[in-house]
Amino acid sequence: RRITDMFSSPADHVPYLKSDQFAKDLHRLNKKVRAVLEDEPRCVFLQSPAYVFGDIHGNLEDLHFFSDNIWNLGMSLTAGNFVFLGDYVDRGMSCLECVAYLFAMKLSLPHKVFLLRGNHETRDVNGWEEHY
Repeated sequence: RRITDMFSSPADHVPYLKSDQFAKDLHRLNKKVRAVLEDEPRCVFLQSPAYVFGDIHGNLEDLHFFSDNIWNLGMSLTAGNFVFLGDYVDRGMSCLECVAYLFAMKLSLPHKVFLLRGNHETRDVNGWEEHY
């Protein structure tokens, strides 16, 4: 819940984003979403309509634009599925916030939100270094 609240107004949640609590919430979220993603087939077949989004690259403003203009009633009330093509991190200033929001949406709507892995989610591109 704190993560979805953060998405609505990140500037108001800076203390939370800098806190150990955010790290703990993100760790718990990762454990939960991992189980959901591991249970999905490698190839999914989706009915139309489907909204396809690519290359977020840590740009929270883009996610806000999509939220305001495509699923402004909420993803659960918007007809169709949501497919994110990967590249959620690297380049932008809000990589963790973007991943946290998308993971939270995947957990709350597992049959409506689909998260694919892009090349920026591999070690070959991001390496072993800690970036965040």
